[in-house]
Amino acid sequence: MWRKAAEQDHVIAQYNLGTIYHQGISVPQDFSESYKWERKAAERGFPLAEFCLGEHYKFGDGVALDYSEALNWFLKSAQ
Repeated sequence: MWRKAAEQDHVIAQYNLGTIYHQGISVPQDFSESYKWERKAAERGFPLAEFCLGEHYKFGDGVALDYSEALNWFLKSAQ
C-alpha cells in the first residue's frame, strides 16, 4: 500500500515507507532504501523527512557519516 502511493509521489507515503524500511517493520531493515524514500519526501519540503535525513547523516545509516550535512538537514527541518 505505502509503496504504490510513494511511487505515485505522495509525500507522506514516501516518508512513511522510508520509516518502515528504517525500522524494519514487516520488511528487512534497509537503511539505503529508507534514505531513498525519505530523501524524496525531504526534497519536497516535508519537515519530518528532512529531520530523518539529518539522522541518516548523523549516524551514517545508508549514507556516509557527515555531520555538516546532518546539520544542514536539521536546520532545514526546523525552518
